Amino acid sequence: MENELHSVMFVLCRKDINMSHVKLAQQVALASLYCSHKGMTSCLDRHGQWSNRCEWYRDWVSRKLPIYVIGCDHLQALWDTHHDILERNQDIPLYIVKDKGYCQEEQETITCMGIGPCNKEDIKDIVMRYQMY
Repeated sequence: MENELHSVMFVLCRKDINMSHVKLAQQVALASLYCSHKGMTSCLDRHGQWSNRCEWYRDWVSRKLPIYVIGCDHLQALWDTHHDILERNQDIPLYIVKDKGYCQEEQETITCMGIGPCNKEDIKDIVMRYQMY
């Protein structure tokens, strides 16, 4: 299927906080789950049927790419700049993960942001300047 090759989700992770690999994996999983849920529910019409505009989502292969950003300011700037354009105008899910502060981080620490799933062409200009984690 052609769409499988182009559908992707990016999870932008902060590199300035020293999360363990396990903690990072948990944060990436949260971003992935919430974005997937938002994407799936936006693809259903009011009768619970798949919308034609999201036909690719049904066959989406889970390709999640963690990339890193320098710090919280970068994540906040990306959110502020692209939230309206992506989520409201193009139905591309975004989700910011805030850690609860039970283990490693301070309470309400923003750790990562998920973008997608969507066609990678729709967001490549936003995320391609960053490196893989």
